[in-house]
Amino acid sequence: MIARDAPTRTARKEINEEYKSNRVAMPDEFKRQMTMIKELVAQLQIPSLEMPGFEADDIIATIAKCYQKRNDMNVKIVSSDKDLKQLITDGVVMYDAMKNTTTDQKSFQQEY
Repeated sequence: MIARDAPTRTARKEINEEYKSNRVAMPDEFKRQMTMIKELVAQLQIPSLEMPGFEADDIIATIAKCYQKRNDMNVKIVSSDKDLKQLITDGVVMYDAMKNTTTDQKSFQQEY
């Protein structure tokens, strides 16, 4: 499953106008690829979620927590977003494709 930011203002931005104001804008090259990426994901029939007012990491956290509650399910989050490491538990690991590394509870505790 893929989670994407919706192209709308988020609840965090409504609370604090300065939220993410120091972030570098998405490169134009990547913006131009977004339509192609959405089309490819649809053609590959990969489930995809975006919700107005929420960021992709909010969606990822919600799904991870829901699946984690099911004892027979393990969750693998694929992202390089360090903030998502707070979701790592016994049943949730994180894979960073940019670094080709997997972080589980043990390696997370060693790292931090």
